[in-house]
Amino acid sequence: MKYKSIALILSDLSIIGGIQRTTIYTAKALIEAGYDVNIITSLINKLTFQAIHENINHIEKLKITKITLPSVFNFSPTTVSYIYKFLNLDKLMKKYLVINMHGDVQSIDAHLVYFHQFNIDYHFYSGDLIQKIRIMPLYLIRKKFIIKLRENQIPILVNSRWTFIEAQKFWNLKNVHILYPPAVSDKPYMPMTWSKRDDMVITITRFSPDRGLEYIYKLAEELPWVKFIIAGYVQNKDYFLLLLSKKPKNVLLCPNITEREKYELLSKGKVYLNPTPHIEGFGIAIIEGMMMGLIPVANNRGGVLDYVPTQYQFRNFEETKEIIIKALKDWTPELGEEMRAIANNFSYHRYKQDLLRILNKYYNL
Repeated sequence: MKYKSIALILSDLSIIGGIQRTTIYTAKALIEAGYDVNIITSLINKLTFQAIHENINHIEKLKITKITLPSVFNFSPTTVSYIYKFLNLDKLMKKYLVINMHGDVQSIDAHLVYFHQFNIDYHFYSGDLIQKIRIMPLYLIRKKFIIKLRENQIPILVNSRWTFIEAQKFWNLKNVHILYPPAVSDKPYMPMTWSKRDDMVITITRFSPDRGLEYIYKLAEELPWVKFIIAGYVQNKDYFLLLLSKKPKNVLLCPNITEREKYELLSKGKVYLNPTPHIEGFGIAIIEGMMMGLIPVANNRGGVLDYVPTQYQFRNFEETKEIIIKALKDWTPELGEEMRAIANNFSYHRYKQDLLRILNKYYNL
C-alpha cells in the first residue's frame, strides 16, 4: 500500500525533551518529503505548540489530534496506551502509516516502533524482589507487546549502538535500525562566540528527581569558582522549589526557558554536564551542548559512547570533579570547533535521509 499520510503517536507532548523534539523533527522531515502528518497525543502545551510552529514551515500539512483524557490517566503512558487501544486507534493503520515514537512505554501497534532505552529491563533483571514485583505489571505488558513486534517482524528503530545491543540482548529483536536523533544547527538565534566564554558548566534537563541534580550542588560546593547553570522544564514543581531553597551561591536555576534562551546560555559556557544516574539511550541535550562548542562530561554508559570523547567520561560521579577541572582547562576555541564537528554527525539532514531510507525499504515510500 502506498501511504500519503503518516501518523506519529506520542502521548506526552507537555514537555520539550529529546523524544518530543525528535517527534517534531520527524514531522518536519516527513512534511518536507511531501507527506501529510498527524501527531496524536493526549498532553500538549504552549511551549510545544511554539516549538512546532518554529520548526515546521508547511504547518498546513500538519494535523494534531489531541485525545483528551482525565488527568488521573495521563499520569502513566502505559495506561494511556491501553486507553488508546480501547478507543480503537489500531484502525489508524488502515489510513495512515503509523510510527510509535516511544515504544519503551507506549505498547501501541504501529508500522514502525522507535525505542529509546531499555531501562525497565535493567531494573527488572538487576533489581531486588520488591523492585521486580513493583514493575512486574509494566514488564509483562511490554513483554507481550515486544514479542508481538518480533513475531510480526515489525521494523524497529533505536537511537544508538548501545540501544541496538540492548534490543538484541533483552528481546532478540530483528529488523533493528539505528536512527540517531537529530540536533539542529541552523537556527538564526544560535550565537557562536568563542572569545567570551566563562568557566561555566551547563546542564539542560527536566527539573525532576530522577535527573541527579543534587550531584551538581555537591560539585558546586567543591568548586566555588565555577558557575553552574541548570536550565529546563519544571516537571516537578515541589522538587524545583526544594532545589531553589538549597541552592549554592554559584548555581543558577533557569526554569522553563525557550529554545532561544537555551542556545544563548550554551553559547557562554565551556562544559556541558550530564549528571543523570540513569543510562541515556542517546542524550540529545548533550549533542546540542557540543553543537555550541561545549565539552561534554557524562558517564561511560549508554548512547553517549557514540560521541563523548573518552577522556571526558566518568565511571562514577566521584570522578566528575577532576574531569570538569580538566575540561575547563582544556577548552579552547579550536577544541570547541572539534566538539561542534562531532555533533554535526547527528544533523537533522542526516536524520531525515536515514528516516526516509528506512521507510522506503519497508514501505516503498
